[in-house]
Amino acid sequence: MLLSCETPDWKVRLTALSKVASLVKSFPEEISQHRLSTRVIEMFARHANDPNSKVSTSALTLFMQIVPLVSKLIESNLSVLSNELLSCFASQKV
Repeated sequence: MLLSCETPDWKVRLTALSKVASLVKSFPEEISQHRLSTRVIEMFARHANDPNSKVSTSALTLFMQIVPLVSKLIESNLSVLSNELLSCFASQKV
């Protein structure tokens, strides 16, 4: 599923983001403790600056929904998030 987020097809990226968010909502504790949990947070941060506005908007919206569920995981990845999100907000498309 994480690999689907790297495809050139924006529709596939959008679907993959939704699926990952759904997994996080269903299993927040398990996701937070998994060895790939950092990749999940990085994925949402990276796609907040996606070239496709639908993907970037969805990434931000879904990320806001999962923040309360995985707050400790987010705290440990704050530097990655801040760099990606600041880049997103500095973008011309926002």
